[in-house]
Amino acid sequence: MKSILSFLLFTLFSASGFSQVRLLEITHVTDSALYFNGKKNVAYHFGDRITPHGNCLDAVNGYIYIAWYKGGMKNRNVMLSRKKIEGGQWKTIQFPDKHIGYRGDSTLGDSHNTIAIGISTIDQTVHLLYDMHAYDAKNFPGHYFNYRVSKKGGAVVEDKDWNISLFSDKLNYLKKGVNYEMATYPQFIRNDEGAIYAHWRNGGSGSGNEVFAKYDGKSWSDTRVLFIGKRIENEKAYSVYGDYKFLNGYLTAGFSIRYDDFTKGNPKYELNTGLFYAKIKDVINDENWLKVNGEKDKIPVKRPETLQFADPLSLGLGKRMSSGPSWTVTKSGVIHFIISVNNTNVHYYKTASQKEFTIKKGAPSGSLYSIGDKIYLVGLQKGKPIIQSAKEGTNDWKIIYQTKDKNLDYKHGNSILDGNKLVYFLMKEGKADALPLDVLVFELK
Repeated sequence: MKSILSFLLFTLFSASGFSQVRLLEITHVTDSALYFNGKKNVAYHFGDRITPHGNCLDAVNGYIYIAWYKGGMKNRNVMLSRKKIEGGQWKTIQFPDKHIGYRGDSTLGDSHNTIAIGISTIDQTVHLLYDMHAYDAKNFPGHYFNYRVSKKGGAVVEDKDWNISLFSDKLNYLKKGVNYEMATYPQFIRNDEGAIYAHWRNGGSGSGNEVFAKYDGKSWSDTRVLFIGKRIENEKAYSVYGDYKFLNGYLTAGFSIRYDDFTKGNPKYELNTGLFYAKIKDVINDENWLKVNGEKDKIPVKRPETLQFADPLSLGLGKRMSSGPSWTVTKSGVIHFIISVNNTNVHYYKTASQKEFTIKKGAPSGSLYSIGDKIYLVGLQKGKPIIQSAKEGTNDWKIIYQTKDKNLDYKHGNSILDGNKLVYFLMKEGKADALPLDVLVFELK
């Protein structure tokens, strides 16, 4: 595997301070990762992106861990790669498990069937949830829930021991006796103590519960429903589209909502609507979410409108919000949300003491992170990686990294922040069902 090191330091000085970014390394993972190449409903359903997609990336212990599917469509194996940051080479495990395809049709891709990876630093176990899209046990008896876990210490073994023997056989449960049917969009989140939480949507688009379970280094808890999205009497069915993050000691939720009537031509919205925010200390045992204004809201939530703080569709920009927001909360409690409404980005932000959000149109795109009193947006501009930064509580963005390198052209990517190390996992441009993957690592200050 090749490694290209860059020691260029990009520094921005301003009246409010400065941001720095250093590109530490670019490493090549593979030439053959799965991409659903072709036309919609012919080569794939929903979207053409499967690698990288979802919660397929973790960075901890001084390592990067990435989960991906092997290309092309004749292969589709679940793959797991690991590498030390600024050292070593990628070591990859190939599992016999293969992407099932759309409703079991191996000739059609399903972009919902992402792979999630989580590392518990309590016992250094590696956890994988993968390849599921609201499957039931009757129609998909061997595939409705897919889970593998490593032996204790598996995350940090020597490279020579990084192999499939570290992992369990495929399991259809986290905890025996619990029903895990109809799971979609699995993800893992690690708290400050190193425990991990698995969460997923239980049900289909526009009507699915948000379900959580905790691994404490010894065993998995029972599942807990935090949002009741499935239809109940006198309530509107919905699904959550967004992220959960551990920030400042809280599990924090930032999302928009997709109601089940979006398919019926609702005059107010085409897909998603609203911006929502809440936080909680103990996901498994606490009884209430804390809203933006500090008030409590009982768990599980039946009516998400009680957590809504903004309505971007009321700005007159259009009625299409096709995805969840990018968001973060800084160390001092400044909340930032960016959402796209009919291709116009809107930035909402407020300090911990302010009652109302400031709204600015025309913010950049990307994934939002924060370090100290600075916020960062990481994304692609015309296929090129770009990092922008601003001081918390502002919309004053400055480009701190941008490249013209013709070798760095990408379709899409996923990123993660580990301390001040930003890891960016990307698929290269191309027209084939097997395409290259790179990982870029930056140091932010």
